[in-house]
Amino acid sequence: MNSPNTIGSLLLLLAVGNMAMFLRMSINRRRAVKIVVTVFPLLAIPLIIAFAQRLNINTIWALPLGICALLAPLTCYCILHRRSLQAAVLNAPNLSQWILKHFAALDVDGDGTISSGDLMAYRESEGVHPDNLVMARSAQYEICEIGHVTKVAMSASPQGIAVIHLYGINEADAATYPARIARAQELEYGS
Repeated sequence: MNSPNTIGSLLLLLAVGNMAMFLRMSINRRRAVKIVVTVFPLLAIPLIIAFAQRLNINTIWALPLGICALLAPLTCYCILHRRSLQAAVLNAPNLSQWILKHFAALDVDGDGTISSGDLMAYRESEGVHPDNLVMARSAQYEICEIGHVTKVAMSASPQGIAVIHLYGINEADAATYPARIARAQELEYGS
């Protein structure tokens, strides 16, 4: 067994696993999620066997490492994403009420929309209660889910053009956030 080939193969399997994870990240419909999560492991088994045969891997440790390298990214993402979505659904009513209650203080520039910059300025201001800091941090973390796109910026580089979406939260966004995040969970995982 050639060690550099084995390491290279494991890295390639890890890259394929990461590609499956990114594919899963782009899907938010329950049926498509089930198809990817079911079909990928079935396709992974022949791929692992092909790598093992091609490299004459006959050690006991290489095959489980190949399986882990291929399946770990997708498995970890699925578990963490589901938990994160469940936590967001549970926290959404409290976060929504908190944003609506403190909207004037959070909208630092007074334009009627809370931006990430507004939330950061609020968090850095003096005399903010620690509980409010936690909620502001949650709002800033969930701003893409709570709010809407307020500006689109483009940045050109030699690698291409990057489109950057800037999000903001208005009062209607905050009021409808619990229903929207619950609907997102229902679409992905059912009720």
